[in-house]
Amino acid sequence: KPAAPVAVGTEARIVDFTTLPDGLLGVTVEGGRRFRVEHTQIRDNDLIVADVIWLDEPEAVQLPVEYALLATLLQRLLERMGGVHARADASAYDDAAWVGWRLAELLPIALADRQLLLQESDPEARLQRLLELMAQLQPE
Repeated sequence: KPAAPVAVGTEARIVDFTTLPDGLLGVTVEGGRRFRVEHTQIRDNDLIVADVIWLDEPEAVQLPVEYALLATLLQRLLERMGGVHARADASAYDDAAWVGWRLAELLPIALADRQLLLQESDPEARLQRLLELMAQLQPE
């Protein structure tokens, strides 16, 4: 069954690939520009094609003090996980947009919630929603 298209997505660039032990193709991708879908069409082979509008990159927004805990949480997560974002400059943790994007991709939240966070263009609104979602992740 074909994937269900959503309103906002991210360009995926293939940066590496390999054949896995089970014979499947392993693909490593890197996220790029965000886009808004204007029109989709599903071809006979279930390939989805779309007309999109590329969205502007958001400017850096100073992380408001009330969300400093989220930056600390992100820093600790990345220290444990490693990867490209773990090598980010310390100033990245002062950028509300960067902190929100990273947490939205890393936290164990429902796909529908993740999609809404990644569609959100206001960094502070994204951070506020992350706080609300994190409260739901706490064991009772």
